Amino acid sequence: MKKKRMKVKRYKRSFSGSADRQNTLRKVLMWIVAALVLFALGWLLAKPGLDLASKLWYQHKNGGTTPPSSSTSAPSEAQSGAVTAPSEITEPETPSATTGKGTWKFVALSSVATSEQAAQVAKQLAENGVSGAVLTLKDETGNLYYNSAVDAAKSAISPSAIDAAAVAKAFTEQGVTPIAAVWAFRDATMPYLDRATAVKYQGTDYNWLDNAKELGGKPWMNPNSAAAQTYLNELVKEISAMGYQKILVSGLQFPEGYSLQACDFGTLSGSKEQLLAKVGTDLQTAAGEAEVWFEFPQAAVSGESFASYGASPAGFGLANVLVRSTNVTTVNEAGETVNALPDTAKETLEGMKAALEKGGTKQVGFYLAGISGNELSAANETAKAAGYEVQLIP
Repeated sequence: MKKKRMKVKRYKRSFSGSADRQNTLRKVLMWIVAALVLFALGWLLAKPGLDLASKLWYQHKNGGTTPPSSSTSAPSEAQSGAVTAPSEITEPETPSATTGKGTWKFVALSSVATSEQAAQVAKQLAENGVSGAVLTLKDETGNLYYNSAVDAAKSAISPSAIDAAAVAKAFTEQGVTPIAAVWAFRDATMPYLDRATAVKYQGTDYNWLDNAKELGGKPWMNPNSAAAQTYLNELVKEISAMGYQKILVSGLQFPEGYSLQACDFGTLSGSKEQLLAKVGTDLQTAAGEAEVWFEFPQAAVSGESFASYGASPAGFGLANVLVRSTNVTTVNEAGETVNALPDTAKETLEGMKAALEKGGTKQVGFYLAGISGNELSAANETAKAAGYEVQLIP
């Protein structure tokens, strides 16, 4: 009798199921570990990269300056979990037309004969970044270019006079500060109209001239004359009332020229510098709300040549001073007379500014006269860097 073979059934799932689950779990754990490792590596590599990027951004923004360390003042990036951007640096205030600081420019009176022309010129100046327009209302010959109501001035008014009040209004409406230029004692007109204002030849009643008459010699107003001082005060007061927010006074000095030893100023109650400082202070008082600036040559301010001022104007104590720099006449090795650029190095300008501030000046401006082009631009940039609030251009 044959025996039947027995069939054995093998159930694969009953033996391999637990092993598959273990393999799957092991794979999941490996992926988690790998992800954690990658995260840690990414964090370690990203932190220096972000620090470097932040540093480079800061240096680009602030002209190469490295940001201060934040280790003592701010929470660490590891604690906060984020990179803290460097704090903003406050930029210096840019001079604007509302303050009248920045760039001033001389404006020809013929270009502002009407208020409409004045508005157009003012608009162009504003578009070019000019904050103040300088209009000469009394020149160095003594002529007036507006219709003054001052009695003593009636015969000094030029046929080319403009409506100065309307022009001032037009500039103001365009956001450009109107500035009146006024020459003080360098005046060849008033000494003939009112002899009490004139410098005399010593011991006589004749007007002193700064050269021979046939060579164009001219009289000067006397800084020690009460009549001359009153005349200037009345003009400044009148100009301020017409809407001129600033007045630039030149020629606050004693005469220049030949035969200076023959000048008769009358009896001075103090020194020349004391008298000029007082006249300047009186002009500022007469101007009321208008700001009066006084122009002095660089040679006088620096102390190189101040005979016409008694002493360096740096000691006058005037609040606002404009330093005028011009070409210097020298003799070269061949014995020829040549013009050389003035010393406008930053150290020189800083030295004059420091001397003025020591004497009581609050604001200092710079005017490079008779020079244009690259030399003018470079000098004005240097003046800005030296802290001069105003740069006057021709």
